[in-house]
Amino acid sequence: MAGQSKAIKTRIKSVKNTKKITKAMELVSASKMRRVVARTVSARPYIEYALEIVHLIKNPSALHPLLTAPTTDGKVLLLVITSDKGLCGAYNAQIIRVVSAFTDTVDQQCDVITIGKKGAVALKASPCTIVASFEQKFCSNVTDAHVVSKYAIDAFIKGKYSRVLVAHTEYISALNQQAHISQLLPFVDASLDSGPTAKNALEFIFEPNAENILNVVIEKIIHTRLYGMVIESVASEESARMIAMKNASDAAGEMISDLSLMYNKIRQAGITQEISEISAGMTSTH
Repeated sequence: MAGQSKAIKTRIKSVKNTKKITKAMELVSASKMRRVVARTVSARPYIEYALEIVHLIKNPSALHPLLTAPTTDGKVLLLVITSDKGLCGAYNAQIIRVVSAFTDTVDQQCDVITIGKKGAVALKASPCTIVASFEQKFCSNVTDAHVVSKYAIDAFIKGKYSRVLVAHTEYISALNQQAHISQLLPFVDASLDSGPTAKNALEFIFEPNAENILNVVIEKIIHTRLYGMVIESVASEESARMIAMKNASDAAGEMISDLSLMYNKIRQAGITQEISEISAGMTSTH
């Protein structure tokens, strides 16, 4: 019984040490999440305002190849955004599940660029060809993220790919993140060719002309959209990690309570047995 109580006491100490680690990771993830969410929220209006420039141009799809869908089917380029590290709950599993469902159903050939180490490892057995891999921390910088989007833009213009898609996680709240696949190229927005709205019904004069403006603006918008998807995914990752570590800390606390109760019961049983033995010994001497 003494050996059993010692083993439980050692286990309690081990679980307490684990709880300290998970609690520290929870606090670190919460701090990182607040910073990344602030970046995500501040980037959204910029993307919306940039899109307004395209909305103000009549029939923009006729003026730039990035806005025009190719006439023939071809390869698909899929950018998959995951994390570099684990311990973030079901964050990576959700993305891989969405990507696997897509690759199993798509009829076209598919090349993959992974952003995040976990995606590169998980998709090694995929029927798609991994043409490049980047660390997520590399693409979390707006300048470095342009390297990936620039490659996608150049390959699309050359006709190597008919579509460029991005598998990413949309940050909705700390408790809600949704993984899905969005189309990056050809650039499609439902309101581009839907006619004038109350906001853009006025006539505008573009200098030097609308086509030249699109040549400058459209690539910047695509760069920004991809960067926005990356930082939304990072915010989702930190949120998922914070929740996972909180759940781990709570589970460790419950385990400590259960083990402490078990230890106290064994200790009480041992004390009761010792008292009984002493009483029995005293009785036998009389």
